[in-house]
Amino acid sequence: MEWYYADETDQQISFQEEEFKGLVEVGAIKSDTLVWNSTMPDWKKASLVQPMLFGPVAGGPPPVSGSVAPPLNVAPSYQATAPPGADGLGIASLVCGILSILMSCGYGIGLIPGIAAIICGHMSKKRAMEISPTSSSGVTMAGLIMGYIGSAISLIMGIGMIAMIVYAISTEGVNLE
Repeated sequence: MEWYYADETDQQISFQEEEFKGLVEVGAIKSDTLVWNSTMPDWKKASLVQPMLFGPVAGGPPPVSGSVAPPLNVAPSYQATAPPGADGLGIASLVCGILSILMSCGYGIGLIPGIAAIICGHMSKKRAMEISPTSSSGVTMAGLIMGYIGSAISLIMGIGMIAMIVYAISTEGVNLE
């Protein structure tokens, strides 16, 4: 059967079907070269007409079997990532630090959330340093600072309350009965 192929200048060159493989091997016909014969209604790419001639390159890797390409009409999925420094422990440290300062005037009760703020802050800071040695979250640092300040105020207020109670008991003007 007589075939035709279009070269780079779109010139139609005739050849016999037996010559197809040889023309592919020498590079005269490439996978995207248009070919035609009298049984075809229109010109088609050579790789569509003779797919076996355009298989894997000799010496190249074999085709992957069993692999399935993902459908083209599916939108890609993206994972949401937290902004840098938005660590749960850092946020817990900040909340506990705020509570520590607010509760510091309540007879030393602010010491409990202050200690929690300090522990959470240091754990968050350690975790951040393992990920990136230069990272430092402002939320974590604020929680640590507020935790230390709230604990110190609570400690001072607690000691002051105890001192006032001891002084009141030690003076003769107080009758506890």
